[in-house]
Parts: sequence; structure tokens; C-alpha cells
Amino acid sequence: HDVYRELLRTRARVVRSGRIFRGEVLSDVFDLVDSRLPYDRQKESAIGGRIGSDKPVSLDVYLREKAGVCRHQALLAAYLLERLKKEGVVRGSVSVDRNYVRLRGGHAWVRYVNSAGTVFIIDPASGLISEFGNIDPLLQRFYERPKSFLSKLLGR
Repeated sequence: HDVYRELLRTRARVVRSGRIFRGEVLSDVFDLVDSRLPYDRQKESAIGGRIGSDKPVSLDVYLREKAGVCRHQALLAAYLLERLKKEGVVRGSVSVDRNYVRLRGGHAWVRYVNSAGTVFIIDPASGLISEFGNIDPLLQRFYERPKSFLSKLLGR
């Protein structure tokens, strides 16, 4: 909740400065997640070691420690966007997507589809925030959603 209030304070500054907040919201969320929850695998592992690997851990723990990995960053970004949606600042849909890359492990990021249907990828762990269509085609494959069985069957 405190991080959301910090985002709203940023919003107030943005409105006073004359920038249009809605157009900057994804960048503001990205920057806030990056500053409040920097990627740090060693600290994240230490937190897990103290608490225990089989116990649920609140995102607040990682926020207090100022460390997390991709899943924590994606959860925080999605939470902030969902809160903004609830308050009518944005109207799109938000999801936390993930994949598994053989020999590298899992990865998580946020997929935001605005009200016009434009897909954005917000991946603080990789330093990426972009319209999906503007991402290098080789990298796009990493962020694509797998086609459903029905889509494959129908050839779509």
C-alpha cells in the first residue's frame, strides 16, 4: 500500500508539471518497481533461507529488504497497475506472465493490454518496457503466449 501511495505522489507531481499521467503510467510503475524492489538474487535467496523455502512470504518482506527477483517485481508492477485500474486511471488488462527457458529456469514479467488493444511488456528484471510490436523479433518469441490447444487445432 505504501508503494502505491508513493506512485500517487508521483502522479500528483506529474499532473502539476503538466505531463499527462496516463501516457506515463507504465514508465512510472516500471521506475518505481525498479527503485523499490531492485533485482538481487543473493538477497532474495538469503530472505528465503531465513524464512524457509516451504512457507509463503509476503511481498512486504522483499520490499522491506529492497530486494527481489523477476516474480517479485512482476507481482508489484501488476498490483500497482490493478490499483490504478480500480481507480479508473488506466482501463486495460494486466497479467503476470511467465515462461521456462531450458537450462536457465523460469522468468516472470507483466503483460499490459491497454483499452485500444495494444500489448505492452513490463519486465523490470530485464530492464525492458516496450510495446510488444517494438521488441526485437528474436526477443518477442520469449514474451509470446503459447497458443491454446483450440487455437492450434483451428490453425489460428
